[in-house]
Amino acid sequence: MTSSKQIIIIDDETDMCWVLDRLLRHRGYEVATATTGDSGLMLLQRISAQLAIIDCKLPDTDGLDVAAEAVKLHPDISLILISGFPFAEESELRKRVLSLNAYFLAKPFEVADLGALVEQVMGAK
Repeated sequence: MTSSKQIIIIDDETDMCWVLDRLLRHRGYEVATATTGDSGLMLLQRISAQLAIIDCKLPDTDGLDVAAEAVKLHPDISLILISGFPFAEESELRKRVLSLNAYFLAKPFEVADLGALVEQVMGAK
């Protein structure tokens, strides 16, 4: 399953995965979702996605570690990191997000804002 429009979503909130899946499929993207870091890593090993949307807080692992592994597996992958925790305010975590060259959106966010960011990121590829 490879496409120039492939996106992987890794978020432990099944409702969030569902909403983002519907939004992005409606916009013409192929989407695969996972609700744990381990299952997300398995997807990343199987799918050559152009974008991964990853929750920073996953039940089984740190989402930033999953993001770093995504970059190792696919050096050209773009990342959007999302979190309900104030990561952007903590300097060490902010440095990690910046080191991954990732975009960051704090939850709750407007779905339209995420959609616009996805279009911006995918349009730049």
